[in-house]
Amino acid sequence: MHSEKGFSLLEVVVSLVLISIVLLSFYPFLINSKKMSDSNMERLVVINLADATLERLKVDPYSYIEKPSDKPEPLYLVSKSKEKSYTWSNCSSEECKALYSILLNEKKYSIDVKASQNSEEGTSQLIRIIVTVKNINKKISYSVEGYVTYGQTGTN
Repeated sequence: MHSEKGFSLLEVVVSLVLISIVLLSFYPFLINSKKMSDSNMERLVVINLADATLERLKVDPYSYIEKPSDKPEPLYLVSKSKEKSYTWSNCSSEECKALYSILLNEKKYSIDVKASQNSEEGTSQLIRIIVTVKNINKKISYSVEGYVTYGQTGTN
């Protein structure tokens, strides 16, 4: 009597090939999910930077924009478009440039702050702010809008 126990070499090779084919079919899904995860993480960083910048503006608006009481009047009060854009290129000091250009997780982000005010907002002592954050390769950007009050701290 001849008893065969175990697997032959051919059976082992065929089973390994089948397992490899099944695993390789999932490989594109894994790569795609990694790319989506990275993209979502980058989008989340941009959103959080925009929100944090708006909150900093609410606490200390004049580190980013001019006071409404400054002479000559700020451009967001006197220009035809009633909007002034503040970016890294508008800055003359390194402290100012650091507010508009942020290096985070070895990636560079640019911040654009747009200030505007109509007559009703001026009466209420509000400045409309739009903060836009972009990553350096400009693929992902996010804007958030809010209002900054200047009644107590803005006028001297």
